[in-house]
Amino acid sequence: MSQAPVQTEIERVIEGAADALSDDIVGRLGTTVGEGLMLLDQVSRSNLDKAIPVINQLVESGDLEKAASLMRVLGAAGDALSDDIIGRLGEIVNELLCLADRVARNENLSKLLGLLEQDDMADTLADLCNAVTEVKKASSTAMPSGSLMSLVNTMKDPEVQQALLLMSKFMTAFKKE
Repeated sequence: MSQAPVQTEIERVIEGAADALSDDIVGRLGTTVGEGLMLLDQVSRSNLDKAIPVINQLVESGDLEKAASLMRVLGAAGDALSDDIIGRLGEIVNELLCLADRVARNENLSKLLGLLEQDDMADTLADLCNAVTEVKKASSTAMPSGSLMSLVNTMKDPEVQQALLLMSKFMTAFKKE
């Protein structure tokens, strides 16, 4: 290959480039270069070089994708919150605050909570729940025959006697109130 054909090819490329560079293209190229320089200036002033390793680590671990997904969910939730839904949520919060106020002012509930904080009362309630469970189980079994002897044998049982005494004391205390 000789030197002359290569030189003519280069001259044609330069002439073509000169023809293609209109004033509009030169103006847009200048604007793009200027904006690029402004961006580089902003990057150097904002210490982005310190953030790039952190962003790289977030990309490698997949956390950046998770954060972007979370932001999309939050954006969708924000879009879904219409005025009607906001109104409903406000009503619910208002009702909950009214309920909390009523609970806080209720002296009987405060007394009940005070009783439940006592260990012996909590144990008594647990025993009562266990007894109810046992009664339900016992009621599903077959009843003994209703003879007088079975009644006498039942009354001899110390647990039955203790239960009757407990019920008697309970009823006496209940009538006093």
